[in-house]
Amino acid sequence: MVRQVRDIALQSPVMVSAQVEIGTAEELLISRNASAVYVVDDSEQLLGMVPDQEFLNYRLMGGDGQARIAALMSPVALALECTASIDQVCRLFKEENVGSLPVVRQGQLVGQFSRCNLLKIIVESTTTGEFDILPDLSSTAFASRAESTVRPTWMRPVDLREVGKSTQLIIPHIAEAAMINEDAA
Repeated sequence: MVRQVRDIALQSPVMVSAQVEIGTAEELLISRNASAVYVVDDSEQLLGMVPDQEFLNYRLMGGDGQARIAALMSPVALALECTASIDQVCRLFKEENVGSLPVVRQGQLVGQFSRCNLLKIIVESTTTGEFDILPDLSSTAFASRAESTVRPTWMRPVDLREVGKSTQLIIPHIAEAAMINEDAA
């Protein structure tokens, strides 16, 4: 029965030293289809991380990949201790809305815990009836987003008839389709 983070098979994080070139770290990120690279020292103590978005921003700004990864590194705001309970993990993922977190043992990076890991635990626990490892997911603190009236902007439906010329869209053909449909109506 899974009760703590250390009881599950964790994803292996992409780890690099602070002296590695950004291009080398990018290759690892891409080859492992990861969402972040963790920067560690020689004893694998977690120093920071570089999310995939930072790599993308760096390249879009004309970066050539030859700078050291430390130039892009940010401190890690949240990490899971390997002894964290599944209840604590559920609450943290719900409250912080994170995709994955590094897992540490006394500061040393030992794995990565993702939403998929958590979903697997929840599905398996509901299948086996081991509800005692999970927090009360029926409480208002864990209300489903589908039941909530407050949604992030990206989840709100858009009435394409309301899209005006002053609105900038990432996909302009949607706005054109809306205007064509409006003219046809």
